[in-house]
Amino acid sequence: MITSTDKSTLSKLLGMIGSDHDGEVVAAARKAHQLVKARGASWPEVLGIEARPLAPEADHLVEARNLLQRGKGILTRWEHGFLVGVMACRTLAPKQAESLATIRAKVDAAELD
Repeated sequence: MITSTDKSTLSKLLGMIGSDHDGEVVAAARKAHQLVKARGASWPEVLGIEARPLAPEADHLVEARNLLQRGKGILTRWEHGFLVGVMACRTLAPKQAESLATIRAKVDAAELD
């Protein structure tokens, strides 16, 4: 639990982050983090905000990343560009899902050879 004394100390430490001396900046940040952890707290608690869990990655994003890795050397320029582009999409259109499946089949078949 962070006390009012701890908050005062954190305020001073965080003020030192603006120093022109890199060593002071790092030391202050490290001390502030150590203080928070020593009190069993977290930064969202200290800041009074609710920490949100990270949203799980969409399946197509994970698959596109995997295919880019596994398909090195066998993907065409278009396939590579498609996979990179798909990673920016929240959802896939049916034709995109079909193209992703085609690329997956190609990479899977290449691994069997």
